[in-house]
Amino acid sequence: MTEAPERTNFRLANPEDAQAPWMWDAMHCPRPLPPLAGDGWLLWCATGIGMRAQMVNGYCYLSFGGGGPGMGAGVPAPPAGLTPREAWERHYLPPVVNFVTGINARDFDAIPARELAARLREVVDGSTSAFAHTMAALGGVTEPLAAFVRFCESAFGADGALRAMTMLQGFDNASADAGAGLGRLGAMAAGLPAVREAILGGDHARLATVDGGAEFLDALSRYLDEFGIGTQTWFEIHRPTWREDPSVPLRLIGRYLQGGGSPAGAHGHAADVRDEAIRAAAAALGDASQVEEFRALLAGAGDYVSVIEGRARWQLACAATVRRPSIALGRKLATSGEIEAADDVFFLHLAEVDAYGNGEALPGRDEIARRKAAFASWQEVLPPRFLGQAVPEGVLANIPELRQLTGLGVLASTEPGILRGNGSSRGVVRARARVVLDLDDAERVEPGDVLVCPFTAPPWTPYFAVASAVVTDAGGVLSHAAIAAREYGIPCVTGTKDGTRRIADGAIVTVDGTEGIVRIDEV
Repeated sequence: MTEAPERTNFRLANPEDAQAPWMWDAMHCPRPLPPLAGDGWLLWCATGIGMRAQMVNGYCYLSFGGGGPGMGAGVPAPPAGLTPREAWERHYLPPVVNFVTGINARDFDAIPARELAARLREVVDGSTSAFAHTMAALGGVTEPLAAFVRFCESAFGADGALRAMTMLQGFDNASADAGAGLGRLGAMAAGLPAVREAILGGDHARLATVDGGAEFLDALSRYLDEFGIGTQTWFEIHRPTWREDPSVPLRLIGRYLQGGGSPAGAHGHAADVRDEAIRAAAAALGDASQVEEFRALLAGAGDYVSVIEGRARWQLACAATVRRPSIALGRKLATSGEIEAADDVFFLHLAEVDAYGNGEALPGRDEIARRKAAFASWQEVLPPRFLGQAVPEGVLANIPELRQLTGLGVLASTEPGILRGNGSSRGVVRARARVVLDLDDAERVEPGDVLVCPFTAPPWTPYFAVASAVVTDAGGVLSHAAIAAREYGIPCVTGTKDGTRRIADGAIVTVDGTEGIVRIDEV
């Protein structure tokens, strides 16, 4: 990305919006979204996150000026007496699963174009309600987590938050399950010589005809039915899911076959590190009353990773439900000549699809081409982090949960070749950097490389078994990248802001995941 040529290129919709601070949501919207995806994400922000939001050149900005309904507003509270994980699994999750399963069972290709357009809003609204359920589930884990982190920061100093999160790793969670499942597929492929050869050769089409191929593809299909039905990140509905295009997981299995590690054992290692961290913390406290308080707070926060990763998985599945009718509509509109290609449907606004469902015409192909060109150009620009009322980043960083999730408050390094971020997973690694802006390009990560990327989401997790360390532009100690890195026992520095721009692809870097420092040793 390049710096935005002029701040005025990023304008808020209304003059009164400038009276509030707006922050680019770089964790969930690190790249611009096309119009249809952006409209859906705004509905999710308003209903699920409970914050005012707007798209500026395809990037999402969230307001800290109030006016939202509150996170997960309108979702009924769970019955009393449930643990946070029980509340997630028994109360919040079932309606989400029912919605996703129901939408995925529908044959949208059999519905005429205008009728399908008229129904799209219903699917978007359903996904928004399901997303709100996933966000409401956070209420049971965020307060206990915050209390535990505050205790650890007070007791252990600057690295208290990292120590706290290390003590919460190694429990069952959806991202770990996804990685383990892909690892089992890798082990299966390793035992089938013809399958192994086809995957290593990149000849995925041949899998159906080689010895053992049918068996492997059946296992892969079951895996994708469980972990391949979501979008690659939040509301990027214009990109195929793994269920539609399994080339990404197959290439990742190829990395495992090349000796690039495997998710097997990562979960157990994380549990061992957790147990040792708990023992060390209790011993350091010494005072019996402090130890008792520590253990009580630890127990209260114990469900955090399981809930946070589980709802992230299902959020991506909810987003993909909007993709299914959208791309089906796109195919119909391309066949009728109303748009040039099926994917052009994502460059329509939701209101325009509604209007088409009511008998009106779509925007012309020239207008869609203009939107596509603008979308392509804004992908090359780094948007300003803040718009509207000037608020020092340090002020927002004083909100602990915001700092720990987004990584706000880190002072940029003025030293050449030094990047500063958040120490999010302990350890030091010196290795080649592989700068990856998109999961589709992650196959370039070879065993032992440092993965440098804007952010990560659950589908990125299995690559943590290949990489030796991870560096992200966005996020803090609570971000997905941080959680996954700790699960896999590799160093991680999050929230460098511009790591993907300052680190050259192929450079030799040293990643210190304890201190939150990345050194560029050789370019």
